[in-house]
Amino acid sequence: ALLRRETAIKILPIDKADPTMIRMFEREVQMTCRLQHANTIQVYDYGRAPDGSFYYAMEYLEGLNLKDLVEKYGAQSESRTIQIMSQVCDSLKEAHQMGLIHRDIKPANIFLCSRGGLADFVKTLDFGLVKPITPTNEESLKEETLALSITGTPMYMPPEALENPQSVDERGDIYSLAAVGFYLLTGRSIFEGGTVMEVCRKQLTEPVPSARVLSPDSVSESMDLILQGAL
Repeated sequence: ALLRRETAIKILPIDKADPTMIRMFEREVQMTCRLQHANTIQVYDYGRAPDGSFYYAMEYLEGLNLKDLVEKYGAQSESRTIQIMSQVCDSLKEAHQMGLIHRDIKPANIFLCSRGGLADFVKTLDFGLVKPITPTNEESLKEETLALSITGTPMYMPPEALENPQSVDERGDIYSLAAVGFYLLTGRSIFEGGTVMEVCRKQLTEPVPSARVLSPDSVSESMDLILQGAL
């Protein structure tokens, strides 16, 4: 309030404040506060509201996320995809160097805005599932299962996250980012199906398709090789 700047507020209501959720929420904000890269959402403050709700305040962004971008404008050019993905790489690099993994990289968590006259400035959002690469004794299987359910769609999750969530490390973020790149270039997810279970089955049993085969006129061979390697 004293700084008179717009902020976005994330709130954990009292009716959802069981001990496990509170621990996850507090861990989320404490870890996110440690991340200072320009392409990572910045947290300003956190605490308890008068009614007991846990909250944190972060920078307010105007623009759109990659899910909305593709749904509204279709598949993106390779040059724009590279520009976007390289900024997410920079954001994740800092987190990985600090021993943190995101675990929920997907189009809806990558936001495009304008900063200082620069268009397509990327902000990586929602480090709500962030965890240390080396788990602490406080992390329980219950928390891991809960975190997995928060992730929702498996379309951008690495296969190991479906089989054993506790085994996921920084390579999982690399897989997820490549899946996002595939989505940007082709306008579709790597694996699609009528149900979540069908998508999960394909994730675990089928080889990843080639973006170049799907979009031969817009995806170069070198880009396709990069995506295949990351996936």
